[in-house]
Formats: sequence, C-alpha cells, structure tokens
Amino acid sequence: MTALITRDELRAAIDAGAVTVVDALGGAYWEKQHLPGAVPLVEADVVQRAAELLPDRTAAIAVYCSNPACGNSQAVAAALHRLGYTDVRKYREGIEDWVAAGLATETGPVGERPAVRRLDGVAVPTAGTWRIDPGHAEVAFIGRHFMITKVRGRFTGVDGAVVIAEDPNRSAVQVTIDMASVESGDTTRDDHLRSADLFDVEKYPTATFTSTEVRWRGSEGAVTGDLTIHGVTRSVTLAAAFSGHVRDPWGKDRAVFSATTTVNREDFGLTWNMVLDSGSLLVSREIALEIEVETVLEG
Repeated sequence: MTALITRDELRAAIDAGAVTVVDALGGAYWEKQHLPGAVPLVEADVVQRAAELLPDRTAAIAVYCSNPACGNSQAVAAALHRLGYTDVRKYREGIEDWVAAGLATETGPVGERPAVRRLDGVAVPTAGTWRIDPGHAEVAFIGRHFMITKVRGRFTGVDGAVVIAEDPNRSAVQVTIDMASVESGDTTRDDHLRSADLFDVEKYPTATFTSTEVRWRGSEGAVTGDLTIHGVTRSVTLAAAFSGHVRDPWGKDRAVFSATTTVNREDFGLTWNMVLDSGSLLVSREIALEIEVETVLEG
C-alpha cells in the first residue's frame, strides 16, 4: 500500500515547496477546484504524461482524490510506483477535507500545463519561452564616486526572453537594453552617461547579452554569455537564480529571475575618468551589475 500523508503534513510541504501535488480526479474536477499548484494526472494518462509533468522520479509527490473512499489516488500512486517514482504518498483524506478546513484552493482550465516543475527536489520553471515584462524589469549598476561613495543607476528599457529547456543546462537567455533609458537620480549625470564620453547612445543605442552556456542546479546557476556594450563584446558570467512563480489576476504565469556580476567598464571602451589630486580616480573601473526581471510564459 502507498504511504499516507496527513493534511497538516501536506500543508507544510506545500508551503515549503517540498512536494509536487498530483490531482487524481483531473478533468472538470481539477478545473473547478484543486490544491495549490496541483498537477492534473489521471490513471489513464500516467504512462504518457508522467515524464512531462513529473520529470524528477526522486522528488516527493503527494496524490489526492476527493475523499478516503475514492480509489483514484491509490490507482495513480500505484502507477507512479510502477514507473519508478520513489517517494509517492497519498493524501489520506482528500480535497473535501482540505476545503472543509478552510484551506486555499486554485482553479484553472483543463489541459493547462503547470508553470513550475520539480527537479532535484526544487521547484523550477516549466520548459518554454518566458518573455521579459519590460514594465517589471531592471538592470541596475553600482559604481563608486571618488572611489568611496556608491552611485546607483538603472536601465528601465529592458527586453528579451529566457528560454527554459527540459534540461535546464540547455536553456538560453537573450536580453536587449535601451542605453538611453539610463536613470541615476541626477539629470546632469544621466546626460553625461548618454554622451560620447561614456555610453554614446547615438552611436551605440543598445547593449545586448546572449548566453553561450548555462550551468544550473536547483534554483540557482551560472549563465555565461556575450555582453556587448559600446560596440565591444566580452564574455561574462552571471550568478543567476529563479526567485519564484506567481499567477497574475489575468491568468498569466510569471516567473522572476535575478542575476549579478561585476565588470570592468574599461574592457568595453568606457574609459572616461578624472584623476584626483590624491592620485585616485573620480569614477571606479569596477561596476557591479544587479538584474531582476519578471517574465511571462508564452503560449
């Protein structure tokens, strides 16, 4: 017999992101109401769809039905065991008990693919193209003024996509930045940044990043790619992370990614500076980049 999981245990596992929940009712039942993040999978579809919906056979899985008398959850759990899934438990009571306890549920259209999946026990975005939402994206840079004070700025014109592959290490990232969208909180400084002394936005209106290698584990990884600024291309590596997923009020799935790195601006031909009486420089060569983008799953 399949091991059981109680309501309190299941609730804690869902809150911790430590379990993938499987709705063994499926169809219109799943569309009307299901546990948070539940994947619809009925017994007849297990052989064909399990690998797609549940790619990690060692991850914790909890299968539920309507109530203890419903046999669907046991049938699905048994089918998953036969396919080699090693940590499958059945919600002892079922969704009727969950609802009676006043706990949150979700709704969704039949056949909708899950927006997240579990790999190595960690939630990651489902495979597909996640388009950057320009209104909720920021590329920030941090330098030092007089080599002491931090000066922060950001680019608000950010476009591109994160293409997640079934194997996350085969994923890809492409980003384009509107260099004229720079904001640092000071109009005079912003105009200087846009001038030929620095970004020269009339000649080089955009900067781009195109990934060449992704090394991913769990919810974090390293993304190496070609960064082109001021017409100069250099290879840089970003420390990247998947920060989480949410479904917006309009039914769109959104995933948030962040990344950081440090570059030497002079490597990109941004050499303007002034030498102070002390011999130090007015503006630091090393610039920290901090990126956070909200993306929307296409399709």
